[in-house]
Amino acid sequence: MARVRRSTVGLLILLLWTIDAQAQSYRASVREPAELRAGPGFTYLVVGTLARGERVRVIGRNRVGHWLQVRSNAASGARIGWLPINKLRLPDDLRMSRLAIRDLPDADLQQIEDALESELHAVSILPTISQKMCNHYNAGTIWGDRQAARVTKIGDSNSVSPAYLTPIARQAYDLGPYDVLSAAVEFFGPSMGEPSIAAQVGFNSAAAFDPFWVNNRACRPNEAPLDCELRLSQASIALVMFGINDTQVFNRADYENQMRAVIETILQARALPVLIAFSSTPSFAQRRQVIHFNLISARLAREYDVPFINFWAAAQGLNNAGMSSDGIHLASNLRFVLGGPEARLGMTLHNLLVLTTLAELRATCSGS
Repeated sequence: MARVRRSTVGLLILLLWTIDAQAQSYRASVREPAELRAGPGFTYLVVGTLARGERVRVIGRNRVGHWLQVRSNAASGARIGWLPINKLRLPDDLRMSRLAIRDLPDADLQQIEDALESELHAVSILPTISQKMCNHYNAGTIWGDRQAARVTKIGDSNSVSPAYLTPIARQAYDLGPYDVLSAAVEFFGPSMGEPSIAAQVGFNSAAAFDPFWVNNRACRPNEAPLDCELRLSQASIALVMFGINDTQVFNRADYENQMRAVIETILQARALPVLIAFSSTPSFAQRRQVIHFNLISARLAREYDVPFINFWAAAQGLNNAGMSSDGIHLASNLRFVLGGPEARLGMTLHNLLVLTTLAELRATCSGS
């Protein structure tokens, strides 16, 4: 988690809130003692504490939905602030579609002392879907070589994990209050459990172009894993997350060249790459390189106008930055359940961010 310094900025943000009287709100209670934050993330100042069992009213959410804005009417006075979703006992009828989305940055950059971390935190957690992205996404279907409802995974062992989107294809999921994701799950879900030739244990971004890694007889002689996967899957969206393995063998220039090649290969195949920042434990020896590599991916995403999911920033508030005890794989559960675990487990949060991006892309690009 980023170190913070105290200032009055968070309090000023809190005082400037104007609550929409027409927005739907819900009664809830605090699950365990919790720090009330000035904004939707752990970089924001603590503006108070709430006791276990304290009654609050949920009055808004961030764009993802894993941080909720609450109002407490304790005897000491009314307070407004933010809590991660797992700190609350929510009513069964709470629906994200009925909560107002509060337009606040994902991080309070004034509270982050490290300049490099601040630069990455400044990148939004979720991408904004542009018309250019929609045109490219739809073009593959028009030409007939892409299937609009198919996604594929490009990456290392975290992309191979049976907890990565696969529970959706197996019907082993519960969206909880995230009704906004149901259409995306129905549309993209059936393809999410299929293995990818371009996602393997030990993979780095260079391996995606090395025929040595091809393990499918349907691939052509000397065909690269990435090319073969794009050809066989006919996926319209390629979810790309490389990183941990790359930090062990590449410098920044090498990584940029490899990621540029990945992006251009996917675009040339008329598929849409979605780049995903990767996390690491706070004690990881190459942590600075992790941040640099993620910034490279963010800059490339802007250059090519493709989606970038800043999972790194979202994961910093989780225990061990969302990583399991081995420091390599994301903490996970083989069942995908929302309504709390997304604020505890790295893979659950990762899945949530991917699904939210797919939902926004689907709604923006199809008008549905």
